[in-house]
Amino acid sequence: MMLDSYGIQGMVLHYAAVMLFFGTAVLVFFYLWFNKKLDMDESPKIQMMQDETNE
Repeated sequence: MMLDSYGIQGMVLHYAAVMLFFGTAVLVFFYLWFNKKLDMDESPKIQMMQDETNE
């Protein structure tokens, strides 16, 4: 079977792939958010911005 990349089948395949990747990213985000593993606190940013000569 040849894939029809410009017709209706190609459009459906494209949107299915987009929704698969987007849905997976959303599921991973919510999983990490509910388990409090996003690590979006400010301490790593402050640590990276500190001058290394001060240590």
